Amino acid sequence: MSKAFRPDDDLRRQLLEIFAGEARDELDTLSSGLVALEADPQAAVGSGKVEEMMRAAHSLKGSARAVELEPVDRISHALENLLRAESGRTEVSGETADLGYRALDAIEAIVGAATGGPPAEVNVTAICDELNEAAAED
Repeated sequence: MSKAFRPDDDLRRQLLEIFAGEARDELDTLSSGLVALEADPQAAVGSGKVEEMMRAAHSLKGSARAVELEPVDRISHALENLLRAESGRTEVSGETADLGYRALDAIEAIVGAATGGPPAEVNVTAICDELNEAAAED
């Protein structure tokens, strides 16, 4: 029987550092998109900014999955769902940006903790529930 590949500590640390760099880029894209969404929601939706944000959340989700950071995977997935829902709406809720910023703060804390920073005190389930509830609203 073959065993799943499990990187040693040094390799895992290197992979997490690479992930952290990529995550910063995706978080920057998401953050600038949230600023645009706050400033002019309809323009952000019409200009493709929300789709760009969905791609960033999707990439972040996949990268987190690759390095086994399940909390980042879950939050990114829920954020992607919210952005997908917002892209199809004629009016974007002001709550979307607030939830988005909270999700980004949580992801930053988790990535920081995974790369040697202070422990992240994040309620992943609560954040995901809020994002998913907002995505399900009509």
